[in-house]
Amino acid sequence: MKVNRFCWLILLVVATVQVLSAQGVATFTDKFGRFYVFDKGRIEALEPRPVNNLQMGGDYLLYTDALNQIIYYGNGKKQILNYMPQMNLYQATRYYLLSLEGGVLRIIANEKKRDLALGVNTTYALGDSIVAFVDFDRFLKVFYNNELYEATNEPVREFRANDNTITYLTEGENFYIIYQNQTTLIDNAPPNEYKTGNNFVAFLNRFNELYVYDDGGIEQLETVKPQSYKSGDNILAYVSNLNGFNVYWQGKTRELLPVPPRSYEIFDNTLMYIDERGFLNVFYNGKNQVVTTFTPPAVKMFDGVVAYTDFDNRLYAFYEGKKVTVSDQIVENFEVQGKVIMYYILNGEARFYYNGENY
Repeated sequence: MKVNRFCWLILLVVATVQVLSAQGVATFTDKFGRFYVFDKGRIEALEPRPVNNLQMGGDYLLYTDALNQIIYYGNGKKQILNYMPQMNLYQATRYYLLSLEGGVLRIIANEKKRDLALGVNTTYALGDSIVAFVDFDRFLKVFYNNELYEATNEPVREFRANDNTITYLTEGENFYIIYQNQTTLIDNAPPNEYKTGNNFVAFLNRFNELYVYDDGGIEQLETVKPQSYKSGDNILAYVSNLNGFNVYWQGKTRELLPVPPRSYEIFDNTLMYIDERGFLNVFYNGKNQVVTTFTPPAVKMFDGVVAYTDFDNRLYAFYEGKKVTVSDQIVENFEVQGKVIMYYILNGEARFYYNGENY
């Protein structure tokens, strides 16, 4: 999520807003400079030369070609979006494409246009399937699920977006969440810190007590500020004041380690951490799994996907609950783009792993 200020802007929905079961698009450039796309098992050369300003959406991409044209690719087709190289006018998320054009805040969904407001001095926050903005009257408006409404009649001081959820602070210092077009008061005082997920907020209140708002309920997890904490869409991991490493998931808190991990990261609903022994662990869909009994030299992740190499540069992955061998050949490099694991073998050839298959 980003909050920006533009003089004029237009918001385009790339496709019908829906939850994608997988992000199956990846890109690569071969040793001759040709630009390719991998699209759910199909590999196609899009450009004979390298491209610039590449932006990835969920299952689409945006880039500038050798003629300085802005190209949009999605659903197996590419089209010219703009003949001028004004990539700074665009911003891609999984479902939306933001562009600066005209003077009206406009949204297009299902091939239908809808003007939301004049875009002069509009401040906005964009999630994957939701947009919120404050214009001249300083009241918060929200567009979600093809509905535009005013969320509050009190001036707003700050607001954030994540996927399908908005959190905001009013000038009166009330702290709210908006989810599925419902507005709920979380606290009548501003938090010291907060992180927004999907109908989920982890926050330190004014006393530095750790709380979560999760699907309509508020729960206190710690009375003392944790040493560290990280959150995702519907998950929170933290090191408590007493050094325990805990995870909160679906209303329950569980201690994973009695000591802090060496490192930990969250992507959406997936927690990856290196424990005190140096083992790689993944907590996913409520289950914790020791993936390796060593610390991998390289680890990259997405929601439900954690790819890693061993000391011989073979490539493996935790892929949506299963441990899989991606390549038993030595790999030079690898990336995780959505649910696609792209890797290069020793001759520089690009290979792909997606949804249980190698390509």
